[in-house]
Amino acid sequence: MSIHTRSNGSVIVRYRENGKQKNRTFGKGEAALKAAEVFNTAVLEKKKRAKNPAFGTIPLEVKYFDELAVIYFQADSLNGQKKWKQDWKKMLNKHLLDELGQVPIENLTQEFIVSLVMAKFPEAGPTTHASYLAYLKAIFNFGIERGYLKENPLRFFKKKTAPQKELLLDLETIQNLKDAAPDHLAFAIELLCNTGVRPGAGELLALKYDHIQWDQGTLRVFGGKTGKWRTIPLKPAFLKKLKNRMKDSKSGYLVEYNGKPVKSVHRSFRRTCEKLKIDKSVVLYDIRHWFCSQLLSNGVPVKSVSTLAGHASSNMTMNVYCHLIPGDTDKAIEHLPDLD
Repeated sequence: MSIHTRSNGSVIVRYRENGKQKNRTFGKGEAALKAAEVFNTAVLEKKKRAKNPAFGTIPLEVKYFDELAVIYFQADSLNGQKKWKQDWKKMLNKHLLDELGQVPIENLTQEFIVSLVMAKFPEAGPTTHASYLAYLKAIFNFGIERGYLKENPLRFFKKKTAPQKELLLDLETIQNLKDAAPDHLAFAIELLCNTGVRPGAGELLALKYDHIQWDQGTLRVFGGKTGKWRTIPLKPAFLKKLKNRMKDSKSGYLVEYNGKPVKSVHRSFRRTCEKLKIDKSVVLYDIRHWFCSQLLSNGVPVKSVSTLAGHASSNMTMNVYCHLIPGDTDKAIEHLPDLD
């Protein structure tokens, strides 16, 4: 447990959590040093609390987010916890609780929490980030209702209704991205174009050759958001490409690098976009958006697109993805009858 300053002037705190050495960077300057000191003190206090025999039980007062989370999920389990909340609990434990649980709640700010969520889920889109923040806000509100907290650090955060997404990519741009990308990213892009799965570790990077039903020409995908499997038909030419790639696969995963599963393609995608001078607003999720838009534009029923995309309902598909592609209005007008 110590505070250090790197050669470039950035301040870091080194500490151990669950037996693992970890580093937390706070930037440069006097403000960064003060923030590091607060964090360092908070970690020390938490270690002292861990030695208390009563640690892990429901506390009489709440000073840290991990304590509040314990109370929240125990109370929620009495109502029969839904699958999505169980998944959210696992995600919270895996990605956010470590850092959120180190700083006293009274020192947490919206800026800190938002930046943490965005840093931990770099491949997620704005709608997903907003959902995670809304979940966190609900836990803080629970603490206020029970009298543990006075203020919600996310009290000024409001989740907006998901707008219809702008179509940022066309086929030509996607092809250029694929041509300029390293092999593992190029194939990830091709997978997205052919399946429309969610990019990231939950779906795209979790796909294995074992999930392919070769006789039926389909791919089985487990949706982390819905907790259900869905089946996506594959075009014969792409299925043949998958068979050829499987011969050289060492990990069994569809997307691999040097024979090992890939944990993230975010940085590789960003570098490829920079190489092609593509705007920073473009993310991998836009390829999934292109997939849904192409199907809808070519007359595929909304229900079918919703099923292929793994949406919870057809309303989700209609509200977010069913917007016009240039040229569709012209085709629509052609169906009007002519008057004499």
